[in-house]
Amino acid sequence: MFNKKLYIFIGADGWRCLLTGGKRGIRELGFNTEPEERLRLFLRGVYVKKAWIILSSESTILRFTKLPLLKKRQMKKASAFFYEANFPVDKDKYIFDYRIIGRALDRYRLLLAALPAAKVSAITDLLKRRGIRIKRLWLFEDLGGLRLSEFNSILVFIRQETTWRVIWMKNKVPFEIWRISAPNDIKALFAELEYGETIDSGLFYSKPEDWITTACVEYGLAVVEALDPLDIFEERAESLNMLPILYKYAAVSRRALIAAAALLTLLAVSAFAVSMRLDAQTADMRLRNAELTSRIRSLNDSAGSQAAKLPPELEDKPYEYGRILKLLTKQLPPDARVSHVSAADGFIFLTVIADGGEWVNRYIEACRSDLGLSVEPSRIFQENDVTEMDLHIEVIR
Repeated sequence: MFNKKLYIFIGADGWRCLLTGGKRGIRELGFNTEPEERLRLFLRGVYVKKAWIILSSESTILRFTKLPLLKKRQMKKASAFFYEANFPVDKDKYIFDYRIIGRALDRYRLLLAALPAAKVSAITDLLKRRGIRIKRLWLFEDLGGLRLSEFNSILVFIRQETTWRVIWMKNKVPFEIWRISAPNDIKALFAELEYGETIDSGLFYSKPEDWITTACVEYGLAVVEALDPLDIFEERAESLNMLPILYKYAAVSRRALIAAAALLTLLAVSAFAVSMRLDAQTADMRLRNAELTSRIRSLNDSAGSQAAKLPPELEDKPYEYGRILKLLTKQLPPDARVSHVSAADGFIFLTVIADGGEWVNRYIEACRSDLGLSVEPSRIFQENDVTEMDLHIEVIR
């Protein structure tokens, strides 16, 4: 009775549910309207406590980045900084997570994800009304085509609300992710693939439209259509988990409270002297905890009040670099911000983020005019009407 498990895939094509365990064996259901009512009918007469979910949504924001090798604890502390650098959104309205997907020399390669908190709460609230708790909320973009990509480099296609998401999977991890909505997008996609990379298969988890299959055939892809996204649950790979922190640990807290209540019951029937001693120890621990907390806050305040130093690579030529950076920032649009500055081998590297995209060419030309130096963009990325641009500025000729 208590061994049943509920797996749900939620995408633009609708919901797919899989119920395992029990005498009735495996049950499946797909629907694209009235999810709460359809789920209620699907689970009629069945007691399920937990669910595992895979979500695919156009509202998910994904980024790839690299980070120096850090220990797990250091990585968690640094996460707030690389979320800030990669997601120009209201942090209170999004849920973030990251996963290490590769390592090269002295750097990790990371997949970062941001998902609107409102979308997650709508799913958790719906299942909560059915008495079901979500154990994991994965993203399809981190899991699609796991089995095939273990042996081949493939492109995975899945329909989103208004576009298609295309995931380049190899060695069971995503390597690049695009959105497409027209044949020219596929042409641009193939132009971005690494030189010499061979991709033979396009794996579709949604029924492909004619223009997509035509373009895939043109570029030599064998089209494998309409695979069941529920198959992904068989892989059970560790991945991004987009549940809020408080939701993740609420079950643990409840178990801790139950254990604490049982412990208190045992203490209540123990000798009075033992109870008094435990109370004294508890009070002492609380006092020490309060003192430690105060010291930590004091150290944090002290650290936060220290003046920031220039990166070491900018200190070799402080006057020259300072002059250049002053001119670069002078030309920034009013709402722009600089998220990264570094220098090496006679170049300054600058990352600028601002709304819209019409400012890009004006900014580059203005910097060239003011500096009289080579100012070249190395990367321009646009999403949700926000543009992020990396610039290389030659200092030494």
